[in-house]
Amino acid sequence: MKTPALRDVPLIALIEFHVKRPKSHFKKGQLRTGAPKYVLKTPDVDNCIKFVLDALQPKVIADDKIVSKVIAEKKWCDDVTLECTTIELLVRED
Repeated sequence: MKTPALRDVPLIALIEFHVKRPKSHFKKGQLRTGAPKYVLKTPDVDNCIKFVLDALQPKVIADDKIVSKVIAEKKWCDDVTLECTTIELLVRED
């Protein structure tokens, strides 16, 4: 039996975009001391959020208008196998 898509409940979306560090951030296999702490390159986090929310429709959520809050962050990962996007949807209780 299929689970119906979420509808008519306010949701909070917690999204993390894990991005692979370029080779220039490393020296002899170790992270350079001057390597940036934050991901300041494209794509923009707002464009990533839009893509994720659109991709969740219509199988997971009926419409992205039910998402009332988004917390999103771009983070570095050190291995290509860890490059991914994680999404957690919470029903808003307040």
